[in-house]
Amino acid sequence: MSTLEKNLWKWLKEGKPTDCHATRVENLVALGTPDVDFCVVGSAGWLELKVAYGEGLHKTLRHYTTQQVEWHRKRAKAGGRSWFLVQYGRGRFLVPGSSAAALFEIRMQVTPTALVTLGGIRVERADQAWEIMADRLRRTH
Repeated sequence: MSTLEKNLWKWLKEGKPTDCHATRVENLVALGTPDVDFCVVGSAGWLELKVAYGEGLHKTLRHYTTQQVEWHRKRAKAGGRSWFLVQYGRGRFLVPGSSAAALFEIRMQVTPTALVTLGGIRVERADQAWEIMADRLRRTH
């Protein structure tokens, strides 16, 4: 895990609601498993942390694999909810896991506009990210 990804996890943890249980996962056996397993409002979700690297407008998502795309596809097909939290410069975007394949297609040319096009929501604060995910989980159960 990169230092930037560690910082993203730290930022997210600091805004975690008290009624949320979240665990950082580094699974070397089941490739593609997201970075964070969490439960809030009585429902479980998963979150993949990504940092967009590079200079200029177009940045790259490193270490984004076809196994991750497949994991999110299978989870969505089974009715589960997952997200990507993408750090782009100083901005952060919460992208639905159901957009995993499309995100993979643009992984070498990531822009804020592309993230929003994929259903991403810019989040200013960590508590806002948690609230958005909790709200989506409430609607599905």
